[in-house]
Amino acid sequence: MGMKVYVDHALSTMRVIAKYNQCLRLAKYASNFSGRWILPGALIKIVQAAASFVGRIGRLKETEMEGAAAQFQSSILQICKLAAWIAKESGDQEAIALAISAALLAVNSQESDAYQWATRSLDQITDSGVRRKAVELIERHLLRWRGEKPEGDSYRGNPAKQLIENAAASLGVDLSDESDPLVRGLQIAAKDNSPERVLRTCEHIVVSLAATGPTARRIQMLFGTQMAASKVLHCALHDYHLEAKDLDSALTEFKSKYCDSCPDRVPRPADWKFTGANQQEFLAKYKEFVGKFNASGAGFRFTPSD
Repeated sequence: MGMKVYVDHALSTMRVIAKYNQCLRLAKYASNFSGRWILPGALIKIVQAAASFVGRIGRLKETEMEGAAAQFQSSILQICKLAAWIAKESGDQEAIALAISAALLAVNSQESDAYQWATRSLDQITDSGVRRKAVELIERHLLRWRGEKPEGDSYRGNPAKQLIENAAASLGVDLSDESDPLVRGLQIAAKDNSPERVLRTCEHIVVSLAATGPTARRIQMLFGTQMAASKVLHCALHDYHLEAKDLDSALTEFKSKYCDSCPDRVPRPADWKFTGANQQEFLAKYKEFVGKFNASGAGFRFTPSD
């Protein structure tokens, strides 16, 4: 699934950049257009669309496009400055406020050029009501940067679930039919995309794939993920093993049988992440352990039924 997403991400990135460059050319034309007073809203929509993409730009390092985030942020700020200039010229103070807020969509720091410009630009707003609204918009960005959720913000959801939902829609799969084994399998695959929440329970817990039936194999073929298969939870210290359809069910039973009464339990920090270097270290440490379990016939295996 990772390789498929990597390739799709690279291709879509190229298309987004090409489309964004077309928008930049239109923005340049706007600066000389005699009727430019009507354009701040359109310019801000360019920024809003681009900023939703810039939030993921950090991953462009994986596609040898390091530095693209800073380039996007810089050009987005220029568009916002243009929108604010046109709005000031035409006396549209609400559009200035929107430009100020839009400039902060692609950044997450008070040290950024965009934040410095946004706070300075408040002086262009003389209407007290509009200025108050602009200040409130800036404060909402500050809350998001601190990891808080401003009132009214929509739920962003599980990114793995969003990927699977998008892929399912493109294949014509009706996700509303929860009686469909394929849909149930996709729900498991999305929720179990990362074992992070389970591994936090104890430093000795290990997770591996187990029984892989027809539905799980079909999902692997169509969606590129093996996570619809059953999972096994292991205690590498005491050599305990338990298999279940999904990670949450497995963890509930595993904790009841083993963890809750174990004096050797070593919980990980609540903010521990299963990413990057620690992931590679974890996989290397337990590769032999999981391999021996699989060799016993009780681990990863294909089954004729789900």
